[in-house]
Amino acid sequence: MTAQPPPEHTVANFLAPADPNRDFTHWRHFLRQWWILGPFSFADRDYAIEYPGRALDDFFVHDEANIVPLEDRKVAGRVWRRYSAVSVMNKWWELTPERVLLRHFHALRHPSAEPQPQPPGGVHVTIDHFTTEDELMPCWGSPERGIDGEPHCPRCEAHIPKRPARCSHCRQRVGYYTSYSAWGFPRRAWDQPSFPFDYSITYLAAEVEAAVAADYVMRWTSNTPCRLWVNGEAAARFDGPFLSCSANQNRKWDLFADPVRLQAGWNHIVAKVALSTVADGEHHFCARLEKPDRTRVSVNSTHGERVALERRLKISVGDPIYIGATASMPAVMRCGDGTLLASEFISRDGGDSWQAAGPMHMGSLGVHATALHFAGGPDWLISAVGTPTGKKGVATAPALRSTDGWRTVEEIDVTFHLGPHVPSVGEDGIVRVNTLNHQALALPDGSAIGMCYGYCNHDVVFTDIMYKGWEKYPHDFSMFKYSSWCVGSEDGGETWHYRGTVPPLPEMGDEGWAEPGLALLPNGDLLTVLRNGEGNAPLYFSRSTDGGRTWSDPVRSRLHGQYPGLLTTSSGLIITTYGRPDNRLAVCLDGEGEGWPYEITVSTAPGWQGVTAVETTPDELLVVFEDLLWKPERDDRRVVRHLIGHKVRLDRMA
Repeated sequence: MTAQPPPEHTVANFLAPADPNRDFTHWRHFLRQWWILGPFSFADRDYAIEYPGRALDDFFVHDEANIVPLEDRKVAGRVWRRYSAVSVMNKWWELTPERVLLRHFHALRHPSAEPQPQPPGGVHVTIDHFTTEDELMPCWGSPERGIDGEPHCPRCEAHIPKRPARCSHCRQRVGYYTSYSAWGFPRRAWDQPSFPFDYSITYLAAEVEAAVAADYVMRWTSNTPCRLWVNGEAAARFDGPFLSCSANQNRKWDLFADPVRLQAGWNHIVAKVALSTVADGEHHFCARLEKPDRTRVSVNSTHGERVALERRLKISVGDPIYIGATASMPAVMRCGDGTLLASEFISRDGGDSWQAAGPMHMGSLGVHATALHFAGGPDWLISAVGTPTGKKGVATAPALRSTDGWRTVEEIDVTFHLGPHVPSVGEDGIVRVNTLNHQALALPDGSAIGMCYGYCNHDVVFTDIMYKGWEKYPHDFSMFKYSSWCVGSEDGGETWHYRGTVPPLPEMGDEGWAEPGLALLPNGDLLTVLRNGEGNAPLYFSRSTDGGRTWSDPVRSRLHGQYPGLLTTSSGLIITTYGRPDNRLAVCLDGEGEGWPYEITVSTAPGWQGVTAVETTPDELLVVFEDLLWKPERDDRRVVRHLIGHKVRLDRMA
């Protein structure tokens, strides 16, 4: 082997004790200094298309298990390069564990030469932009259209429940059944260009310095076939399948775990990964080490690096709790007696175990329902979508109500006086009357308030989202920037009246104010958190001192994400939950929501990444989300939403 430079002159991976007060998996636990060698093409070999994983056993580099990275050194016609962070990591430094070969490394150096299809995948346009040979995403049924939630052809709107590659009625190509087109405004399936590095092998190598020889467990992820060697010895292997799932990301930490032995001093880790095409998803690789007793290990980048221990807030994240496979969106609520509901499931032991909830549950009222709990009862679930009554500005919405911890449940309609709210178009092209978003709460005086979003009669500013030179929503789609507003109830939740709107400010952001969360602060103020853009835009905060009738101009935070929620704990901590990327929460210590010094990645599980949480015991949360890779399987036509919970403990320190 080539001798390494002295440790004090090396930027590498130096193992160090983990901070016991940050008892959750985070970026500092991962091996972050990697070098890359490749790509080495196997496109001309007879197994390439049908069995690309066989490349793991093919020959590309002499003595591949023992290759040692040296910057700029040429090996077999390729040059070692350190994997450098790209611009996305300036926004989310927590992403530094992942090595993303497709988008963040190879594609920057070997771009596709294919012309971009027009219109590009993902934008909503009229059907005349396409032929029957273009692969389009399906439309989906909904209660508002009186159609079951099955796929339909985006051209002729025929029911295609068997998810065929072509509609049998009009012969339109249909695919990407894990996403959707809007009715009347179909979308091309996401672009899948070819690249010069399609069907190739890439080597990743890391140098790891350990103070003493010891046994470890390597927790690692590759969503494409991969082999691992440690100090020249075979350590781990994943032969597939290519784990591409329809989600906001394909990455997930800790898919696999294998025992390894490290020697004192330098250790050499080599990964050999296989790429096929974009159709099989992006490659994501990451690895970390922990001791056999599950004690975490931190990784420093330089010799002698020192990091101060956390001294204000101890954060502990428990192991994942499997709740069940759900057909609805991930959500959790807590009843007055401590009973928990999560989608179609119920728990009466604080979230440790779960059973089917019966016919009345959080998914019974449609995709979204809003929970409301009054001190002393009752507990409510209220549909997020209402039905016009024929009386101007009035709608009703179905609801469920229980006074005995969800042992018996009654169905009831509640009434909403909508104020300036008008029917709103969703991204699926369906017009809805919106009632409550995803959070409502009872006030000390016995009244209740909640938040909602959609169109008000002042919302006439079109979204201005551009994607590859195209408007994501043409003006004929009538997709305007959203407003968020507050409604209140004085009769225990049966009747709701409009109170006030967050200042709309359509010039800020490309979607307006959407998906508002809500919390009551210890000083009696209300705080709302707002989504403000496509994908992973900054979250904004606004507050009200008069029960939601007027709201301050929203203030931009350093947090980024979607579907944000708020929670005030019994000790006065303010919690924000949100997703994209990952499933996260942030903690504010000042009781006023003025700053968010603690940001926790509870899980990187892919999925819709709508995160919700409840306090189960003082300063202990149950955080719930979905995981499309709970089982490392692949299905390009159906989504299996595995509902997962984590207990999160937050303890102030002296």
